[in-house]
Amino acid sequence: MPTYPRARIVVSRREWEFFTGPDGLAYDADDVEVFRTRLEPSREAGLLDIVDPGEEIAPGVRFVSAPGHTPGHCGVEIASEGERAVYIGDAMLHPVEVANPEWTGSSDYDRTLTEATRRELLRLAAADGRRWVTFHFDSVGTIERAGDGYRYVTD
Repeated sequence: MPTYPRARIVVSRREWEFFTGPDGLAYDADDVEVFRTRLEPSREAGLLDIVDPGEEIAPGVRFVSAPGHTPGHCGVEIASEGERAVYIGDAMLHPVEVANPEWTGSSDYDRTLTEATRRELLRLAAADGRRWVTFHFDSVGTIERAGDGYRYVTD
């Protein structure tokens, strides 16, 4: 039985394929076990939606491709009343990475792709002023241009 029997669980197609296929097992069997153990009951109960980046998963809410940390990692963009926010998940783990997107870690599946994803997320956020939200920062803020790079400005 799922932990939250009335919750709708949404996962990216690439992430699902990776963690349920042979590539995931070759990468990290422990992560695969956690992924499968936590999501399989929801899939069996019909509560799991597998989607592609760009799909709207609720009105004003869509998945944003953010690969690198994992092959199918996604963020979530929320738009309402002319304002936008992006939850970047594990695309960055510390605010210092905003100024140094090339500083990747051992937990990133593909460090080159992680850096490229970070740079694109930063470019978009600085261009349109969307709010920047992540589990790993202890605040919400915005991204601003700072010379050739970026800086994180908290609310």
